[in-house]
Amino acid sequence: MRLYENYPYLHMQFSKKNVYNHQPNWYKNIEYYKEQERGYAYKEDLMVPGYFEMPVKKGESIIFSAGISEVSPSKLAKLWEDELARRHERTDMFTTLKN
Repeated sequence: MRLYENYPYLHMQFSKKNVYNHQPNWYKNIEYYKEQERGYAYKEDLMVPGYFEMPVKKGESIIFSAGISEVSPSKLAKLWEDELARRHERTDMFTTLKN
């Protein structure tokens, strides 16, 4: 998917077979009043290109990846496990600062 001609493609992938339903909705001029009170830009458009469907069993893990590089869906589970193994557990202030 690519919203504009000069933008990179966005690859959205799952670790499980799915069906993409293209039903674009462009919500224009959404206002965030707290941002307006703070003096920030407070209006934006929200694009919803569509949605994915797949059967999900109770307890089943499904991995979703979004990025500008395509990844083999069969490798998503291993990439996720490798990323988790690389990270340090953050259970308190000390372990949070340690990272």
